[in-house]
Amino acid sequence: MVAIPAGAGAQGSLRVMILSANPETADGLQAYLLGAGLPSQCIRDLRDLERPVSAPPAALVVFPDDFGHVEVLRVLRRLRRARPHALVLLVTREPQHFRGAVDADRGSRPPILLARPCFGWDILDVIRTHSPSASL
Repeated sequence: MVAIPAGAGAQGSLRVMILSANPETADGLQAYLLGAGLPSQCIRDLRDLERPVSAPPAALVVFPDDFGHVEVLRVLRRLRRARPHALVLLVTREPQHFRGAVDADRGSRPPILLARPCFGWDILDVIRTHSPSASL
């Protein structure tokens, strides 16, 4: 795991967490976001999403195709209950498997579904557009 300290880059403490089992995908997106002034942290294990964090990220980018669909949906349900206002992006080749995950759910913010192929600038644009921070 490569972590960029909070406070690095132009966004201050604003940061993105990237979940992908593929190091090339995660590290490439992390480098792109850092170049755009948005620090990020990569995690490789789906269970890491369920661990408590002291400072929740401004956005979570998940590449669910790297994991089992049923397990991803289970973790997303728990995440939405624990952090109802979290900005979650699901970047997948199989959006049909995750349509139910973007439905309204007890007042939590629905994840945003992005079909692959998807590029760093597409992800950055969605984060900028949907982030509650006006400083993006």
